[in-house]
Amino acid sequence: MLCGYLPFEDPNTDKLYKKILDCDYSIPNYVSESGRNLIQKILNTNPDERYTIQQIKNHPWFIKNFDKSKKSEPDSPSLYALDIFSQRTQISEHMSTNTIQQNNKNQAN
Repeated sequence: MLCGYLPFEDPNTDKLYKKILDCDYSIPNYVSESGRNLIQKILNTNPDERYTIQQIKNHPWFIKNFDKSKKSEPDSPSLYALDIFSQRTQISEHMSTNTIQQNNKNQAN
């Protein structure tokens, strides 16, 4: 997601699996050192050393960029997903507000 493409890609399935097992990927120069570090931690082939979701959330790159992307954190994951979706697809404020209000009404009932 940081780079805009998958870390492992090859039309030949055998070559793709080899790339995954060898952790054969490259990180573009435009990715920050902090972003580069996070990618390396996530793609670590050793499961004992690979970052967990909690470690990803606590990583400096994630904290810095996540805080920039959110306006406010809604009460439920579904509302948070709707908030992100509406930002990315530019759904009108009116539609988002009506959907959130309806969701809140449904949760109250």
